[in-house]
Amino acid sequence: MRMRPLPIVLLGLLAVAVLAPSAAAEKPHFEVAVATNSRDSLDEHSVLGIETPKVYVVYMLDAAPRGARLKAVWWVEKAEGLTANTKIDQAETQARGGAYMGAFSYPRPAKGWPVGSYRVDLFVEDRLDKSVHFEIARK
Repeated sequence: MRMRPLPIVLLGLLAVAVLAPSAAAEKPHFEVAVATNSRDSLDEHSVLGIETPKVYVVYMLDAAPRGARLKAVWWVEKAEGLTANTKIDQAETQARGGAYMGAFSYPRPAKGWPVGSYRVDLFVEDRLDKSVHFEIARK
């Protein structure tokens, strides 16, 4: 009896190709995310001054389907006069689809930024994808 291994091997390869996750099924994610003082820049500013008018978290989003929910949660990690690990804001938007650059922002409080450390957690569809840290300092 003569064995024909080639069809069995091809059947096995086909099963692996069908069952294996593909690059097209990659989860949407923030390719890059930085704290900065400009909506139009990916130049990271991990230390900002107390008079900074607005802090931006600018991001490059990759592999996001149109309408995917994006969320930024702003936290005080430790700052003068504020309770540590306190949520200070949250913002949501929807992905435009594909890869693109976007930004979340938070304005300077009326009395200026309290000196300290802050964090912004970035979510895609309720899945924490990236955290961005920055500090506010007297300059």
